[in-house]
Amino acid sequence: MDGADDPVQIADLIPTGPGHVLITSRNSNWDEHNIQLLEVPVFDRAESSAFLQQRAPRLTSTEASRLSEAVEDLPLLLDQTAGWLNDSELSVAEYLSLLQRRIDQDTVKVSADFPLAFPTLWSMQLNRLRDTLPDAALLLQVCAFFAPGSIPVRFVEGIPLEQLTELAAGPVESPSSWNKAINQLRQLSIIRLDSRPSVSNDAGDTGQYLSLHRMVHQAVREAVPDEERRKFIDATRQALAAADPKRPTDTRQWARYAELVPQLKCADVVTSNHPDVQRLVFNCLEYMYLAGAYPAGVELGQHATERWRALLGGTHPRFFELTYHYGRLLRASGEYRRTESMDREAFEHLRRERSAEDLEYLRAASGLAADLRDLGRYDEALEMTEVLLAAYHRVLVLRSSKWVWTAGRQGAHDAWWRTVPCICLCTRVRRVIRTRSARSASWPALVMPPLIGSCEPA
Repeated sequence: MDGADDPVQIADLIPTGPGHVLITSRNSNWDEHNIQLLEVPVFDRAESSAFLQQRAPRLTSTEASRLSEAVEDLPLLLDQTAGWLNDSELSVAEYLSLLQRRIDQDTVKVSADFPLAFPTLWSMQLNRLRDTLPDAALLLQVCAFFAPGSIPVRFVEGIPLEQLTELAAGPVESPSSWNKAINQLRQLSIIRLDSRPSVSNDAGDTGQYLSLHRMVHQAVREAVPDEERRKFIDATRQALAAADPKRPTDTRQWARYAELVPQLKCADVVTSNHPDVQRLVFNCLEYMYLAGAYPAGVELGQHATERWRALLGGTHPRFFELTYHYGRLLRASGEYRRTESMDREAFEHLRRERSAEDLEYLRAASGLAADLRDLGRYDEALEMTEVLLAAYHRVLVLRSSKWVWTAGRQGAHDAWWRTVPCICLCTRVRRVIRTRSARSASWPALVMPPLIGSCEPA
């Protein structure tokens, strides 16, 4: 008996007496009916490759291994993809590119043994779940809008309750009570629940992760109607924003950011105009810069810059904040010319629109000065940095009495953090002078003026 997921429905059909009955099922609850349960895993990689080469003899061992990896050794997909490739002249590399974009009726071929295409099978499975286990169906759809692979349970539980109710077209219990839906999907072998050491000390972090096969993830996501898709994406973004520790400079939070970053692309966060979601983008860029994840940070920064220029406009304050984070990542990657062009655009606009002591303008000018130094244009860099130093002197030192003498510990703390840009600028001037001095022994030494109290010479 194949595909017998409900023991009650076929109980009276199982023969009695001597002999054995073989039942295949996704439901692990069969062991409650005095039946020996044997888990059937996916193929191992050697089995997958051997099966593919038997099904599609034109495949080399390397090509069969690549295809096995792409479908994660799932036997049904191995059969249907190999059948498609065997009748096609398309290269494996081109076919894998098709699979990454979309899996549908045009990218698989059914066999006489099993006439349902993989996407059709999962569309039918999702419809059955909606009818019989609506909460489990909703959870499965929610998981399909996070990134494939392991999904922290706390991300799913962070989806706003009102959005879940709208998605379910009916009342939904608190997400923290979704244990029943998780267990239902586990019993049907649709998801796997793993426990790992918690990445934080938060009480809400249980260290539990949901895992969904990548191709199942894709099939379920594609089966969601277009009118519902946007709602699921918005709900996912809100959950990710809620999971943001909001402290990217705190190394104790980096493990949490390491879990957030892979989710950003799947949720398409850079197309959101919600302030909390945009703040999540800033914090992830800050984390990637500090953690040294420059290539991934540059990719996210470039994607966000392209989208936000159209979404917000090139003169929006949040766009300038984005260029600041993106510029630091480009500069750290050695992309000095790209950074200089971008920083100059922000600098020229802010110089026209803001005062000479506006902190956003000063930040843009400071970035441009760093670009000029990195490009070896030391005279220009030094000239701009000296102007910046004088501006920071006016902004920070001449007003320090308002900050340093503010009553209470918090006032002193704020005053200290307002001096940080000036301290960083001192360091930058020293670097310009040091580099320039190495080039010309006759370059005069520059002594920094007093900035806060009594400063030692630079």
